[in-house]
Formats: sequence, C-alpha cells, structure tokens
Amino acid sequence: MTRNGEATVEIKETNADAIAADVATDTPDSAGTRTWTLILIRHGETSWNEEGRIQGQEDIELSDEGRLQVRKLGRRFSAACRSIAPRALLACLGSEPLSVAAQFSSDLCRATETARVVQGSSPHLGPLRLYSMTLLRERHFGQWQGKTADAIKEARAAGVGDTPPGGETENQVFARMRDALDVMVTHLETSPGTDSRIGLVYGHGSSLRALICFALGLGAKDMRRFRLDNTSLTVIQIEGQYGDETVTIENGRLLCLNEAAHLLSPEVLV
Repeated sequence: MTRNGEATVEIKETNADAIAADVATDTPDSAGTRTWTLILIRHGETSWNEEGRIQGQEDIELSDEGRLQVRKLGRRFSAACRSIAPRALLACLGSEPLSVAAQFSSDLCRATETARVVQGSSPHLGPLRLYSMTLLRERHFGQWQGKTADAIKEARAAGVGDTPPGGETENQVFARMRDALDVMVTHLETSPGTDSRIGLVYGHGSSLRALICFALGLGAKDMRRFRLDNTSLTVIQIEGQYGDETVTIENGRLLCLNEAAHLLSPEVLV
C-alpha cells in the first residue's frame, strides 16, 4: 500500500443525495482512478468493556448487553429498520439491498460474533463469504491487557510512556492496518460476480481508528482523536490506483463517523 504524494483529507457534508451518489460510484473518476467504500463496524460490548479493562488481543466474548446491541445493529441492514437511520447513513445503506462485494472481520470472537449476527440478519449479506483476518485484530497491549484504564494512567504517570510493555506501538498497529487495507482492497477488486467496491469491516476500537487515519492521510498519533463506540458504524471512501495487487491511495474521505442510532431503539429483539 502506497500513497501518491500528499493525500487530501476531506470530510464530506452529511447531505444524503451527495453521499448516496458518492457511495454508488463504482466507475473510475479519471483514468485509472478507482473508488472503494468501507463500512467499519466496532464489535458489541463485552464484560471487559463494561469494567473498563483493556482487552487488546485477549479473546473476550460478547456480554449479554453486547449481544443485544448486535441484534439491534443487525436490523440496520434489513428494510424493517430503515426509519431509525439518520439521512446521511440511510444514503450509505440505501433503500435497496446494499451491494456489498465482501465482508472482513478480525478473527477475535467478539468481532466474528458481531459479523455473524449482522450477516444472518440480511438475506443479501448471507451468501457472502466472511474473510477472517488476523491483520484486523485489536492493538496488542502487552502487559496492559486485563488492566483498567485507571491502572494504565498510573503506569504512565510513573514514566512508563505510551507504549505498553510487550505490546505494539502506535506505529506498528498503523502499519498493520495499512497492510490490512491492501488485502481488503485486493479482495474488492477481484471478487467474482459483482462490480461493487463496497466492503463491511468488523473490528476493534484502536485498530479501526488506525485504519481511518491511514485512509485519510493522517498519522498514527491522530488515532487518539477519534472515538468509536460498540457496534457503531463509520463509513470511509478511498480513491486511488490499483494494479498488480498494489494499491496507491490518492484521497480519503470520511462520510460517517461513530453512528449508533440503533442503540437508541427501545425495542427488545429476540
């Protein structure tokens, strides 16, 4: 994955008609330029989320609350729940079945369970293969995994620094997500039977924020500027060149960030 010069970071206005037109664009904007759209989904809540513990790459399953969140999320991808979507996200999901070329998930169980529930909620997602990727795992937090946020603040105050002992640096997770994006775009370009370049990505807070930053041309440190809640939806659009399984990003746009209107629904789903 490479970049062609300085990337342009553009945050689109939430105009439904404009976003719908952008998401629907599968043809080159100029000679050789392609457009890919990724809908990023953070996993449902776990008991460690509720307790404020750092999970990292510990394989923690969803809690009962997390499973309820995911069932509500699943209805976002069925026609029955279009009414709760804000106009901007509604334009991304569309009133017709969403034309998704591929689905990708971290191989940690809290992400794969989220993916399976969403996939099972939508007839047009059901037949699609779900690609399980270790590259999409959460940042490895080393000795901080299992500790509370307060304990980590104390460790930092004692001079440990921002890198967890035995874990990944921000630059390392940033590079890993760059590689993940390369793999996902290649799948979107080579998926048989569809012209769509839209992908669903199920992952984690820190690693998805790193993916957003790379796509927008930001640095690894900028991942701290974003917040992604459990089962939230974020939509990014990437323009660039593809050839010989090599991706060159020219422009990244943020269409929707941390949208979770489904969690406001009082409906208890069974």
